[in-house]
Amino acid sequence: MKKVLCFFNDFFIGLKRNIIFNLFLLVLIGISFFGGTKVKAYYSFNRNQSVSFTTATYTALSLTTDRSTYGMCNRDATVTLTINNPNIYNVNYTISINDSKLTYTVDGSSGSSYTITKNGTKTHTIVLKGTTTNTSVSIIVTPTGAYSSSHSKSINLDLVCPVCTWETPSVSKLMKDQTFTYNLTCTDASGIATSTLASTAFTVSNSNMISIEGVTATKVTNGYKYGLTVKGGSTNGNATISVKAGSVADNNGNKSASVTSSNINVNNNVTVNFDHNYNILNENTSKWTFHGQSKVDSSNQYNGRTGVAVYSNAYQYTGIKIPILSTNYHQNVTYLLSGRFKKGANFTGTLKYYTPAYDSSNTVVNWNVIGITASNLSSTWKLFQLKISSSTYSIPSLLLLYDTANQGPTYISDIKLREYATDTKQYKTAYGTLPTPTRTGYRFNGWYTSETGGTVVNNTTIVSNSNAHTLYAHWSDVEAPTCSFGSFSPTSTMKGSTATITLTCTDNVGVVTNTLTSSSFTISNTSAISISSITSSAVSGGYKYVLTVTGGNGNATSTITLKASSVKDAAGNSNAAVTSASITNIADQTGPEVSFSPNGNVAFSKS
Repeated sequence: MKKVLCFFNDFFIGLKRNIIFNLFLLVLIGISFFGGTKVKAYYSFNRNQSVSFTTATYTALSLTTDRSTYGMCNRDATVTLTINNPNIYNVNYTISINDSKLTYTVDGSSGSSYTITKNGTKTHTIVLKGTTTNTSVSIIVTPTGAYSSSHSKSINLDLVCPVCTWETPSVSKLMKDQTFTYNLTCTDASGIATSTLASTAFTVSNSNMISIEGVTATKVTNGYKYGLTVKGGSTNGNATISVKAGSVADNNGNKSASVTSSNINVNNNVTVNFDHNYNILNENTSKWTFHGQSKVDSSNQYNGRTGVAVYSNAYQYTGIKIPILSTNYHQNVTYLLSGRFKKGANFTGTLKYYTPAYDSSNTVVNWNVIGITASNLSSTWKLFQLKISSSTYSIPSLLLLYDTANQGPTYISDIKLREYATDTKQYKTAYGTLPTPTRTGYRFNGWYTSETGGTVVNNTTIVSNSNAHTLYAHWSDVEAPTCSFGSFSPTSTMKGSTATITLTCTDNVGVVTNTLTSSSFTISNTSAISISSITSSAVSGGYKYVLTVTGGNGNATSTITLKASSVKDAAGNSNAAVTSASITNIADQTGPEVSFSPNGNVAFSKS
């Protein structure tokens, strides 16, 4: 009975405790929901049915991101969000953003409910997609249940891409194997992260025109300047360089768009002039016409060439007239008129250096004029040139005339009018086909880099001069001196009497043999005549030799022959043998003896 009473006593005591515990829980819940303090309660029973209580106040989650600003210019923004849970219990939450213009994924999916363990850390990869004008966005983490209100982390969005700009090319024309530095500058407000670029970051529109040999980088304000070494190729034309999209990144991860340079002109054309290198003027100044005080002036010469002082007299358009060798003038070719000029005195008008062209009726139809004024000249020699395109018209003379009376002197030297041709060749390639000029009495020896001497240029020679340049024809004289005899005067000799005969030898480059001896000749009949003396004198292009012959003992005729190779020209060419007309010598001038016989007959006999 006593035990039964003890049981009921314990039962009621336990019931009392449960009622008290439940009431206590209700109080806590009420405090939690209505008193404003957020706590979480835990209870436990010991073996004696005693109850112990603990409470935990909610602490806000902490949010951090891997950076504060994210590039979002034409790209997605990838944000690494780290959440730290300082509470001693698990927390469930959702993730969202506050920009409706953007979509997003969390850890690769669109799910939004997550759990972080007590005292734990969790990292999410959030990818923002789309286009917005907002430069900041908030990532919102909202715990579920009654723990706390939402938490947010604000990040900045960089919506501006890096700007890359090509500078103006520093060369207007690029030739094969020539190089220049072409600069690309890339900047951004956040700075440029790409400190180097390789040539593979660029595309070239035509690799036969240009190539990229290397790229350097130099730090500039808010970015880098990339210097491309560009080399010219073998193909002519315009080429561009483009930096590939995405090659340059800023410090917020934005990348550059593709940017194309302006045209780079590759032009391997080289103008080559072909100077036939011989004057078609008559350089014999004795054939020139000098007006007033105009004259040959040996004290004013350029490189030993003929110099003149040009004056006008009391009439305008007076000066010097130089004849052109008509045998050297060709139709439908180009000529180069050139001369060296130097200032003299009393020069106020214009000195005209020109070739008038005449039609078949002797009317001037064209004027090829270099007009020179005192302001064009100085006290040193100055070159003036003019290309003349010949047609079917005749150009008989070169004129150096003032348009004003009483002018001069002006000094002129190295006066030339020469046949001239022009062609276009390709730099760093062979010259290829070259002109083959002709010149009467000469052999063409090839093209050279200088008027005299220089280096020979043939069809396989590589064009190494990138500028317009002139090649000069070199010649060898192949025309032998021409020699001819005049007539004997008188036309016959007697024993001991004399006669003369003239031998004239000329050549296109001039005869250099100024004396001859009797050994230079052969006489067909030495009993008829012999050469007693020879004199010589200069004539245009050569020499005149006067031979005096004396009659001999024989009654006979004879000729004189100039031996071959006796007379030479300035190029070393020799004459061919030439024979004179015959001369008759009468040695016996006594008549026949006449005798009479007794019978009256007459007899003739030679004594």
